[in-house]
Amino acid sequence: MGIGTGIKQIGRGFRQVGRGLRAVARLFVKLFLALFGPEALENFRRAARQMLATQLGRIAWAVVEGLSRENLSDEEKRRRAFERIAREARDAGLTVKDSFINLLIEIAVQRLKGLIPRPAPGDAA
Repeated sequence: MGIGTGIKQIGRGFRQVGRGLRAVARLFVKLFLALFGPEALENFRRAARQMLATQLGRIAWAVVEGLSRENLSDEEKRRRAFERIAREARDAGLTVKDSFINLLIEIAVQRLKGLIPRPAPGDAA
């Protein structure tokens, strides 16, 4: 197998993973809609985007997005994200509970998966 063929196969694999994550996000949205309704889903998305727009939220998003490209287990990514966010929060003079850091990590992960859409141009977060 040539290098070009190998690169094409890797690219196809990434596209399949991306389609799989989008499928999971679509399923979760359907489940959320069935359980709570469209207004609750929109309220959840709005609140999540607002949380990511805060100083701590921007830190969390940058860390989680950066770690998403690392070849690590999900648990290792989560551990490292928590440590980096906690350190950067302290450096920024923010006092934050561990549970809130964990919540922001999960919101950022859900944004990566497509459950929480990126803001429209001009919107925050």
